[in-house]
Amino acid sequence: MNYRKLKIFYSVSETLNMTKTSKKMYISQSAVSQIIKELEEDLGVILFERIYKKLYLTEEGMLFKEYTRRILNMWDDMNEHMQSKKKNILIKVGGSTISGIYLLPYLCKNFSTIYNNVNFNIQIDNTTKIIKKVLENDIDIGIIDGIMPNNNEIISIEMQKDYLKVVTPNIEKFKNKEKFAIEDFKHENMILREEGSGTRKTVDEYIERLKIKTENKMVIGNNEAIKKMVEIGLGITIISTLAIENEILEEKLLAFNVTDTEISRNFHIIIHKDKYISSMLNNFIDLLKRGF
Repeated sequence: MNYRKLKIFYSVSETLNMTKTSKKMYISQSAVSQIIKELEEDLGVILFERIYKKLYLTEEGMLFKEYTRRILNMWDDMNEHMQSKKKNILIKVGGSTISGIYLLPYLCKNFSTIYNNVNFNIQIDNTTKIIKKVLENDIDIGIIDGIMPNNNEIISIEMQKDYLKVVTPNIEKFKNKEKFAIEDFKHENMILREEGSGTRKTVDEYIERLKIKTENKMVIGNNEAIKKMVEIGLGITIISTLAIENEILEEKLLAFNVTDTEISRNFHIIIHKDKYISSMLNNFIDLLKRGF
């Protein structure tokens, strides 16, 4: 049993397709089959069963998959630790759309001014996908908002608050408003982020709590597109104040609280519980906790 065999098994367990694994790992399909057979012989259990030409993990296979994932993650962490002894250090960090675009670049810049031998690989996606990347060890650390992972494999550390406001186009209809009343939503089109977005989760909970009714809902998976659509009068939105600073200064958009309530949530650092925390990664976490 070796690292490559475990990688091949894990790939098959994910795809449930030996042909896909053979192409991904650049080996023949017969070699993949032979490796799975050898693992089963070594372990004395059946890892896969084939029913109507489809592969399924057995109960033993599912257990072995979980141990394999941990072993591969530890191997990757060991390699990273060895690499960290070299001159340049790479930190792979993922950010949800708000934190990744409007917060993370400044935090990375601040850190780089202190530690100039650190390079960053930054991945930006919605909150659900950043959680998945942490679980699969694709990134060292994630910064998310809105959705808290319900997973005992993840450690979560609270960061700074993020405030959201109702955002409208800068037109006469809204210019004299001081606050947005609940009844004001009734005749407005609401432009929302997609399911899986932390912002969408926060907004949905807020709308449900206040029993807000809107004319129509439009779903867009990009904050910049949402802001542009609001600016040209296609609707209103609820979005982080971090995302609209420039548009407010340039008087392209207007921002309001809803009655006397405040919409807020915390950003959170997320790390896999088995992740090796190097001294440099620990320093970066300390900076993230202090915030921007």
